[in-house]
Amino acid sequence: MIAIMQNVYFKKTIPFKHEDKTLQFHVSQELFSSYEVDAGTRFLLRTLDQLPLGEVRRVLDVGCGYGPLGLTLQKLDKRRTVHLVDRDALAVDFAQQNAALNNLHNVPIYGSLGYDSVTERDFDLIVSNIPGKAGEDVITHLIRGARPFLAKGGRVAIVVVTPLATLVENVLAEMADTAVTHQESTANHTVFHYHFTAEPTTEPQPAFSEGLY
Repeated sequence: MIAIMQNVYFKKTIPFKHEDKTLQFHVSQELFSSYEVDAGTRFLLRTLDQLPLGEVRRVLDVGCGYGPLGLTLQKLDKRRTVHLVDRDALAVDFAQQNAALNNLHNVPIYGSLGYDSVTERDFDLIVSNIPGKAGEDVITHLIRGARPFLAKGGRVAIVVVTPLATLVENVLAEMADTAVTHQESTANHTVFHYHFTAEPTTEPQPAFSEGLY
C-alpha cells in the first residue's frame, strides 16, 4: 500500500538539517510544505531550546504532516518515544515512510482527528504546527485539549501564523491554571510555550462528535 501511494503521490525527497542532525523527507504535492520544511516548523524547533529537552522522553506531535517536527525530535534523542498523529491518511502514510527512511523507531504514527485517537497519556511535550486555515473552533480545541494528555510538569509548544496570534493569546488567557512561559514572533509566525499549573480534572473532549472536523 505504501509503495502504491508513494508512486502516485510522491513528489521528491528534501533534505533538512537541525542542529547536528540531517534528515531526508519524502514529500507529496498534496501535503503542506512540499517545497522545503516550512519556516514555522523550523522556528518552533529553534525555540525548544528554551525547554529542558534533555528531560523529554514522551512527545506527541498533533497534525504531523509528513513528519518534520516529530521525527526531528526523535532524531535528536532516539531514547524518546514520539507519537505522530494527523487527520489526513496521506500525511500518516508519508510520515511512516519518513520514519523508515531516517531509520527512526519509537515513533507510533496513526490517524486522529485532533486528540480523538490518542489513547496514551503522560506526554512530557506536545507540539503542533497549527494550520493557518484551521478555524477558530479547531484552534481552540487543539490548545485546550492538550491538558488531559500531559504528564505532570509537561509542556505544550505550538506555532501559528502571526495573524492568529491574538486568537491564541485570548484562548490562553481564558484558560484557568495556564502559564505561558515563552512567546516569540517573527514577521510570519508566533510560537507559544505553555503549561498547566493544576492537575487535569476533565476527560478529553472529542472533536469528531462535536462536529469540529
